[in-house]
Amino acid sequence: MIAPTVHLNGTDGETLRVQLETAARAVQKALDAVYAAAPNARDYPLTAAYDIARATNSRHLRALVTVRDDLATSWEHVQEQIDARSASPRRVAQDDAPLFAERQAFVEAQNDAAGDAHEDDIAAAANNFDDGGVS
Repeated sequence: MIAPTVHLNGTDGETLRVQLETAARAVQKALDAVYAAAPNARDYPLTAAYDIARATNSRHLRALVTVRDDLATSWEHVQEQIDARSASPRRVAQDDAPLFAERQAFVEAQNDAAGDAHEDDIAAAANNFDDGGVS
């Protein structure tokens, strides 16, 4: 990931910052929605189907976390450039602190919940599912 550089011939720094912040927050909302829609074992009569659904949900969550973190890193990079050019740097409020770490723990917890021994079975089931077959 390469963060944008604020300079005279490019997009205004504040415009870039707002765009990146808006995008990072939107992906966070999507992440919250996908997390809320996590599979429930009661909805899958077959254990293998539930395992595939959990693996798929985890894959989606990891992808969203990556996108959100990249956007947030760019947002912070642009803000740092704005602050460096400003006589009085903008103070970031405590609630404006990075949204990143907040959901990172939940992905790890979901992966841990699958159990180490069970994780290989989930990955195999997901790969088989991606190939068009269910074992």
